[in-house]
Amino acid sequence: ITHLALSEQVNKKIDDTKLFKKVSKLPSDFDNQQLDWAYGPVIQSGGEYDMRTSAQSNEKNLHSGCIISGLGFRYKTYCAALARTFLIDPSKPQTTNYKILLAAHDAALKESRDGATAKDVYNKALGVIKSKKPELEKHFGKNVGAAIGIELRDASLVLNGKNT
Repeated sequence: ITHLALSEQVNKKIDDTKLFKKVSKLPSDFDNQQLDWAYGPVIQSGGEYDMRTSAQSNEKNLHSGCIISGLGFRYKTYCAALARTFLIDPSKPQTTNYKILLAAHDAALKESRDGATAKDVYNKALGVIKSKKPELEKHFGKNVGAAIGIELRDASLVLNGKNT
């Protein structure tokens, strides 16, 4: 299956009322008619990854190893982005790098507390990468996420090395 074909299958699920009835963690008053795409879905694999929200799925076939899926939702007036990494028969370097990124993610979550600035959270994650495998620093994004808000990526809520 191609990245685009899988993306189109996921795209159709937003209107699938039966799907949302199966999700037990949704509140009883959840209304999927209030749900819309903010961006995506985007599926990428095969070593070519574009982490921008403007990225598009392409016609290349899905590859094992590292598969990244990203999408953004708007529910009522709030937006949120979500991405997941799937490792399917990964190489040893992919597994090692993923473990480092998980450690960076965990450090960022621990740093995310009342009073913490976006740059503190970002720099905590970057510090893990620098300490565990410095050569990965050049691949670490300048922006690595954003808080949930009215806009998909409110400039004041972006996780980067500058935002306070």
